[in-house]
Amino acid sequence: MKKTRMWLGIVKTGVALTLVTLFCAVTSSAAPVLVCEGILGNSGGGGDTLVRYTAPLPQGAGVAVDEYGFLWATGGPGRINRYALDGRQIATYTLPSEDSLPKRIIKAGDKIVVLAKGELFTRSTALNTTEAFTSLEIKAAGISSNAVQGKIACWQIPSQKDEPFTLFLTEVTGGTRTDLAEVPGIHNVEMAADGSVLVEYRGVATKYGQDGKLVSDWNKKLPGTGLVRAGDYYYCFTHSSTIQRLSADLVMSPGVVLGGASGSVIAKMPIDADIRLSTGLAHVSGNIYAVAGYGGTVMLLAWNEEKAQFSVQRRIGGLPCCSGLYLSPDGWVVANAGAWSADARPDSPLEFGSPIDPDGMRQPVMLRGVVIAPAFRYGGRPNFLAFSLKSLSDLDDVKVDPFTKKAAGAAVVILRKQDWVLVAEQDGVCRGFRVSSRGSSSNSAKIPLETSSGITSLTSIASPDGLKLYAAADGAIVEFAVAPEETGNADSPGGYTEKTRWKGWGTAESETFGGRVYVAADKDRVWISDTEKNRVLCFGADKQLIAAFTGEGDEALDKPTVISANAEQAVVYDSGKQRIVKLKLLKDKTLAGK
Repeated sequence: MKKTRMWLGIVKTGVALTLVTLFCAVTSSAAPVLVCEGILGNSGGGGDTLVRYTAPLPQGAGVAVDEYGFLWATGGPGRINRYALDGRQIATYTLPSEDSLPKRIIKAGDKIVVLAKGELFTRSTALNTTEAFTSLEIKAAGISSNAVQGKIACWQIPSQKDEPFTLFLTEVTGGTRTDLAEVPGIHNVEMAADGSVLVEYRGVATKYGQDGKLVSDWNKKLPGTGLVRAGDYYYCFTHSSTIQRLSADLVMSPGVVLGGASGSVIAKMPIDADIRLSTGLAHVSGNIYAVAGYGGTVMLLAWNEEKAQFSVQRRIGGLPCCSGLYLSPDGWVVANAGAWSADARPDSPLEFGSPIDPDGMRQPVMLRGVVIAPAFRYGGRPNFLAFSLKSLSDLDDVKVDPFTKKAAGAAVVILRKQDWVLVAEQDGVCRGFRVSSRGSSSNSAKIPLETSSGITSLTSIASPDGLKLYAAADGAIVEFAVAPEETGNADSPGGYTEKTRWKGWGTAESETFGGRVYVAADKDRVWISDTEKNRVLCFGADKQLIAAFTGEGDEALDKPTVISANAEQAVVYDSGKQRIVKLKLLKDKTLAGK
């Protein structure tokens, strides 16, 4: 079988890929089959170029560009990834310790320097993939994102609370340390083109010359944090993916060039959910820049001189976590506080964007033509996101009887002739919310689920019509019916009673579910993501298996989790390969690829 290469400029992702049908009673060409139609969220697509991280949500550590045009960024604890500009992961390198969390990655001459676990590690930029990172035997709390004449600026935190911080230079070749100055406090350092050092502390930048002396009358108030130099300009960052550009004297030039906060309102600039609060920016070539996001992703930006703004061009990286998916009737895929259009590529950036917490979105649903999703922001405050799939509505905190971070799934249900967004916790406790198209909730109520044997680990819920309710819990699919109306009262619009519980469709091992499943439902079909058995199953309303998909080679599923379906299509989060897989149900396997 030919390997599938999913990155931009190599293949078109709309072409149907490998076809696999499992456990179907009918094996003729007329049997329904599931085919893979493409990949989202992982710029490497599949195979050797697939992007992988060692942690569910690695912290960003800046980005470096080497002389070959490759990008270096975090791969999670103990790992550094190297990318081609088209999004392929071309190499990955391990640090000496698996728990070393990269905090900053920079290029210095022909070396890549990594600060991890308070220590500096280095290796050459050579294409030899067997060369290891080795320690410079230098301890530091932070380093600059640039090197000048082979030296980088570093700083150390004092052992005693009232003692000054130590600012020093490290020569990358040889690891020689030269102390520059004792400084009252340091949050970040950066090197100017002339070798002087800028010290960022409490929102103010000061400058120290190469002789270690403080440059007088050079206190500059900063509009953000994480000051970095790229080319002739400095950049700093605030939340909601805001990037601000400053001159060599740290004067606004012009100020906000990408992002949310006041920038999105005043200058109509986009928010990018993958950037959130950037950890570094580097000039690639021409008008192309790379910016590192909070979750290990790297975004390629294009500078528009006429507008004096950046625009996001490409998303490089994988999808290390995803707790909610929604597939709209016209092919939009909502995930991680953003959305991909139907024709999106593996390297396409999310459209729209929201300042929610990392992996803060749960199972989205469609309500009155608007996508509504339970979400968390600003340290865990619950709220509902609202997508029109043209724009993102304002967020509104859930103020009364909110759901918690244990919220696992959501569904739109109809109780007492009203639509409710039902939010289920992992233990099966459910609460219904009346939610507007702007994401605001007017009231809420407990919605009891009466079960035969209880629920301990609920992963998702689904309702195909607002009346039936399915819950994926404890390795089974629990089907509920609306409880008699008289069970409702002034405090509750009603509840649900377990109707049946099924753990498969036969007695053979291959016909039973693994210990963890996820559910989606649309019209008369029930879709199940079977995590432990690495497959997606499509059933009819009579619980008869229609088709199944595991994939082969590059397309093989690895621990699929959350799933969403609409008509003949489905999307599933392939957690082991950190990507989203698009599936389509065909009536006849001979239609695959057409």
